[in-house]
Amino acid sequence: EYIKHPGRQGGKGMFKYSLKTLSKQAGKTFPPAVLVKLLNLKGFKAQYSSIDEAIHTDAGLEVLMDLINRVDAAVALVRDKVKGTAGKYYLTTLMIATGLGLEDVVNESLRLGHLRVNEEDGLLTLAVEWDKGVDEFIKKYRLSSS
Repeated sequence: EYIKHPGRQGGKGMFKYSLKTLSKQAGKTFPPAVLVKLLNLKGFKAQYSSIDEAIHTDAGLEVLMDLINRVDAAVALVRDKVKGTAGKYYLTTLMIATGLGLEDVVNESLRLGHLRVNEEDGLLTLAVEWDKGVDEFIKKYRLSSS
């Protein structure tokens, strides 16, 4: 029953999706913070509750499954390019939100000063808070592409 309908009505059009159930249904794990950020960027209301390990959102299950699959694919691309979890969140979120490829996101992020290249190992390191950096990048990206 719960697998068929993982979203429980949570008041005023909001649904509660258990992370465990979403992961099981998608067949993969994902960072809930990235999923919530992407949902918010797409215009949905979304928040993560660590208390009940669930995402509360007005987005439908198909939207969540699509984003989870896209997050999984993007994480695989950035995994060996950037140091730290926050850096992975930043690059993953921007690739999905903007539709740009990894190289374009990295080049623009370096230009903005959001990323730096570590001289010792050549890996990228994040120089800003990941979610604020995402917001700034998208604001500048929207201005330059309009």
